[in-house]
Amino acid sequence: MRGVRGGLVVAFEDGRVRGFSGDPRTLFEIQNLRDCHELVLDAFTQGTYDERRWRLGERPGTYKVGDYVVGAGDVGVRPDEVPGEVQALLEEVNDTSSGDALTVAAYFHAVLENIHPFADGNGRVGRELMNYLLLVRDHPPVIVFEADRIAYYGAVEVWDAERDLEPLRTFLKVELVKTWTRVR
Repeated sequence: MRGVRGGLVVAFEDGRVRGFSGDPRTLFEIQNLRDCHELVLDAFTQGTYDERRWRLGERPGTYKVGDYVVGAGDVGVRPDEVPGEVQALLEEVNDTSSGDALTVAAYFHAVLENIHPFADGNGRVGRELMNYLLLVRDHPPVIVFEADRIAYYGAVEVWDAERDLEPLRTFLKVELVKTWTRVR
């Protein structure tokens, strides 16, 4: 793993660090982030790839190689378009420093699901990233409850068909109340 921190290049090779003269705490932070990423990736992809997908070259944690579409509107971009579309979405969201966190997160989630960047696990990854985006914007996370999945899919499909974000935003507001009412 290579990274730049404070103008210094950090290289993890065979569990060793080479060419680093900065604060050792930075190394711990980088390693902890790496370990966290691997744990989250394992949790989200465990048991999600069947033998057929594996034979087709699909791998957990990577963009799709097959041209899969989902939903009533057959959404999903071609595999060769995925990296550019995801990068454009990330830049757009990163440039949105203001605005209601729930609206920004709903938009991010709707567009990511429309891109459909993975062969499997798009909803799980999208909801997790949506919650991460909420948290970094000082907003509590939202659970999409199993009992409400039909309404969730319907709200996402309205975005796909009409580019109307309000149903998803409203749905997330309702789930937010349910999430934090149950936590107490």
